[in-house]
Amino acid sequence: MSNSNAEKSLIEENGQTIREYLTSTDIRLWLTTHVVDLVLEQFVVHNVDSSVRVVKNEYCDALNDFWQSKRATLSRKQAAQLQLYKDTSSSFLDSTLIMKKFISAARQEELDLQDGEGLLVVTKNRSKRRLNDRVNSSTIMTSQASTSLSSSPSSSTSVPPPPKRLKMTSDEMLSMLIKEVGSETVVDLDKITKKSKEPLYKYTKKLLNCHKLVLPYALTIGEHDILTSLARGKNLDDIENVRDNLFLMPKNNVTPNIKYIRTALNQMVTLYENKHLTFPLYKETFYQAHVYAQMLDGILLHDSDFRIIRSECSSTVQKKLKEIDYMDEDTKLKRWDMIYRHLGTQHDLFICEDKPEAADHSETYKDQIKCDEQRIKMLRCLERNSAMKELVPYLESITAQTHGLSILIRGTKKIGNSYVHYTKAQGSIPATPSSQCAALSEFLTIIISLKRVLLLNFIKLQIATEAISEYHVKYLDNDSEFQESTPESKDGEREREMIRQMKEEERQACLDVAKETMKNVVLGDDVLVARDHELLLMLALRASNSKDLRTNNISD
Repeated sequence: MSNSNAEKSLIEENGQTIREYLTSTDIRLWLTTHVVDLVLEQFVVHNVDSSVRVVKNEYCDALNDFWQSKRATLSRKQAAQLQLYKDTSSSFLDSTLIMKKFISAARQEELDLQDGEGLLVVTKNRSKRRLNDRVNSSTIMTSQASTSLSSSPSSSTSVPPPPKRLKMTSDEMLSMLIKEVGSETVVDLDKITKKSKEPLYKYTKKLLNCHKLVLPYALTIGEHDILTSLARGKNLDDIENVRDNLFLMPKNNVTPNIKYIRTALNQMVTLYENKHLTFPLYKETFYQAHVYAQMLDGILLHDSDFRIIRSECSSTVQKKLKEIDYMDEDTKLKRWDMIYRHLGTQHDLFICEDKPEAADHSETYKDQIKCDEQRIKMLRCLERNSAMKELVPYLESITAQTHGLSILIRGTKKIGNSYVHYTKAQGSIPATPSSQCAALSEFLTIIISLKRVLLLNFIKLQIATEAISEYHVKYLDNDSEFQESTPESKDGEREREMIRQMKEEERQACLDVAKETMKNVVLGDDVLVARDHELLLMLALRASNSKDLRTNNISD
């Protein structure tokens, strides 16, 4: 009798018991597919092996929540048995099925990032529909079998399955976040934590993934090999060995980024040898001159089209906003510690504020607010042209804050009608080399990836600017001549209206081409892109293996 009560207490919404979850092949197959589809809605798939791990974690977390909700109704013996089920549940997942599912999703399913909403729409494949139909039919049969004992004829009708829950768009998720932590036009995703209301944190993760707001790790195989050997180091001697090997590389193999790594490691060896970084009372100028001049500025010096402006410099953004009367002429220009600017367009691509290690939280928080406001101004400065307003959502503004040896990189993007702030990346330089080489390697990875993202953003800006300029040259320059040549009559008015409609269609076509081109801007084929170090390592291993295979085929 106790066993029967235990079985009844473990009934899930779909009418299956835990024992059936773990023993029925059909149900297990359905659960695996269901969890995979759930993860596909929340994560942008980059790697099959990593996705299998994510699926298993999500599956086990879901089962764990179920165990917790039922534990209070069970005896000690039954609870121990369920604990054993929970601990071994991941072994019932079919990894082969998961991998096939993700490969199918990557190759056949439609992943559509809708314009203005950024919602990841996943078109389910036929296999899932067949599995759902199988589960629904088995549920209906169970319901009919249980109700056939009743004498009422109306009780034998099957209950239709509940309607599917509609997915929320990005605008709907943003409106929920704005009610909690934002204003009508600005929301900071960093204010949503795991301690916040459960749906809000989930919405934040979806927005970060759907719009690809987090800084990806982007390295070539050569850069990855160097930084991997650095990460394996344990002491100062290992750092020196990596540095010395870089100086011995053939000149033709030394890229600008490898030069940056070489210079940065050379400076870090000097600082570590003399224990400079363990002294906490250095002023801001020490970190600017002896740390970030090599660790941050150094990678930005290898492009003649850009310039780094240091120490109390003014941004061109505020000057441009004054020209369009967005800011009062009497408004005092703010000063910045570092600006990365394009020489031709005078566009400020990146801005950084510095604070020493001794600065308290209130000082760094003021810098954060200052940077947040500046990123919005950088986007609004681009919206001076009405046509550019439609292309600004494909761009982002990026700033950084250094606090001693730590760096915080934040970005802002316009999603719908709201400016969304978020953390792109954060890292720190270890104060001592002892067992901290991995942290130093990750910091260099972040800075190299940041440079690549900044250049991608600038390329998108160039595409947008050229598209608008081309439209103005083709269609707007002749507008005044047309107005003068058209007679003031009803026929002339109809003709003018037809021309206006034609120009609007041409304008929209021009913008659509620019949007599609901006979407397709990617890094070079030799650059490996991943969300974290683990995925980057797997991509590098695969790339190296394929390269070795091609080399062997050529030699054969």
